[in-house]
Amino acid sequence: VVQTKDGGYAVAGKKYTDNGLEELVLFKFDSDMTLVSDTSYGGIYSTNNNEANDMIQTENGGYILVGNTYNGSNYDVWIIKYNPGGVTVAWEDTIDTGYKDVGNSIWENEGDGSFLVCGTVFDGNDYDIRLWKITVDGTTPTHTAIYTEDPDNGTDDYGNYGQMTEDGGYVIVGSSFSR
Repeated sequence: VVQTKDGGYAVAGKKYTDNGLEELVLFKFDSDMTLVSDTSYGGIYSTNNNEANDMIQTENGGYILVGNTYNGSNYDVWIIKYNPGGVTVAWEDTIDTGYKDVGNSIWENEGDGSFLVCGTVFDGNDYDIRLWKITVDGTTPTHTAIYTEDPDNGTDDYGNYGQMTEDGGYVIVGSSFSR
């Protein structure tokens, strides 16, 4: 949940559809907590489960959500950018490394209009923290891995939250489990 620039609130998550699947959803409320909009989105994998794990209101008044979409065999990171108003999709991006990929947090980088996604990937051996930078040219997003944890460290490590620091670096909060 975030407080919006107009004094209302926005909530992102998932909801069940009539066919028993989960769709990503964005609810907007005004300052009196009256529901203004309820936007469900199934995306490219509309026959599979989707969910939002984090959301921010962007500098231009839109919303960007990060979460997961099930591609039929495993989960991919899914980023959806809504135009101001939170009803129409401006663009979306899917990150698939071949195994289970989870997007846990989204951050808007100051100055260059890019976004930072913090998440976790399964590389076939263990879970590792990953950061991606999302840049957008018009309505075409491009994702680039900017941090990949050592994949052979023998632990399961999960990236829960990441953001850019004032010096241009990044800070990550996560958890680690020894095997």
